[in-house]
Amino acid sequence: GIFRADATVCFASIYGQGLPEVMQKVYPSLEKVATLGKPKTARWYTTNEQRHEYRFYNGSMIKCLGLYDNIVSKADSLLGFSFNTIFINEASNVSYDSYIYLLSRLRGSEEHIKQLFLMDCNPPSVRHWLYKMFEQGINPETDKPLKSMQGMKKIKMNPVDNPYLSDEYVESLGGDDVSESRKHRLYYGNYTAVNDNALFALEAERAYQEGRITDLDVNTSNDVHLILDVGGTTAYWILRVNQADRRIEMLDYNEIKRRSLDSIVEALILPFERGGQGWNIKTIAMGHDCLHPEGGSGMSHYERLENLKDTEGYIYELVPLKKPKTKQENVDALRWWFKYFWFDKTRTAKGMACVDNCEAIDKHDDFLHGVDALMYAAVWCGYARHAETACVLPENKNKINYVKEYKGMTGRDLMRVNDNYAIYNDEDWYSGY
Repeated sequence: GIFRADATVCFASIYGQGLPEVMQKVYPSLEKVATLGKPKTARWYTTNEQRHEYRFYNGSMIKCLGLYDNIVSKADSLLGFSFNTIFINEASNVSYDSYIYLLSRLRGSEEHIKQLFLMDCNPPSVRHWLYKMFEQGINPETDKPLKSMQGMKKIKMNPVDNPYLSDEYVESLGGDDVSESRKHRLYYGNYTAVNDNALFALEAERAYQEGRITDLDVNTSNDVHLILDVGGTTAYWILRVNQADRRIEMLDYNEIKRRSLDSIVEALILPFERGGQGWNIKTIAMGHDCLHPEGGSGMSHYERLENLKDTEGYIYELVPLKKPKTKQENVDALRWWFKYFWFDKTRTAKGMACVDNCEAIDKHDDFLHGVDALMYAAVWCGYARHAETACVLPENKNKINYVKEYKGMTGRDLMRVNDNYAIYNDEDWYSGY
């Protein structure tokens, strides 16, 4: 099985482009035949465009698969598959969780075939799980030394080592007009201190340098707020507003697959003695699409959580965030609020991996969920700051008070934009609590 984070990209780049070139240049003696055709030679292969697979004369098969399709997890569809060889292309766009999941699919039954798990990548930042596992020899989740690195091997292959690349392409990666950081990563194949291609690389690097990723006092009895990105994989941040120190404290992050939203929220609220986490959640904020009915039940996520609230007597406010005019508005919101964000280095490590490695808001990979949810957190901070209704409530859809000149959080008091930050007056901090 050949995997990429995005299914569409996998089909286009691997099945549609990469494999045909490999068959033509490396295996020209193999005869391509129609599915029902009769081969002229004993060495043949056939393709299936609907299933995105190659089948060969000896019974072997190559199948191209994506972990996500339109931001929906494809993990369920992989449960019936097992492979003798798994190859992750562009593993820097895949999370450690997905790696572990695919590892469970490596269980082919052919005893004479050695099982292999292969990955390639353009080296990301030193905070990526690939660097931790293969360079530092530590478990990316626990930061403890791996019990054994036997069977783990790595090789550095630079563009000049690939005879099939054109001189023009190699020059585009290592020429004089290429930045040193980009050349370091793509031409020399070295890990970097920060992933320069990450959407919030500058903001994340400053957070690390300023010590804002540290051990926080995580007390579940304090008032906290839950920010959700709901989907096939539901990602959430739990934050606390620390007015005394003028900061937003990100206490927890997690991603949960294949569970209903109401069961996720209930597990967070239930006390420890009842098997929950005991968070004192005061607000639950979600994207505007939480108001749309789901296909199966006909109920929206908003209605589900309202029913849970009424049935169990929970006390929280539901906030459906308004739909931005453009996706860039949410990016701008996070750029501005990031300087107020503090992160618990242990409980939000998976979320920070998303921030460190998400390269675009339209690039559907394992890191987008965490960044989407964090952008929602920034947008929510902007709303709460002014104590204004900048969201659409289902019971009163006609009374919408959008913030004037909305630029991410708000457009108010904007003085200047410098170094990707919207700079506001020092006293311009919210008072909505």
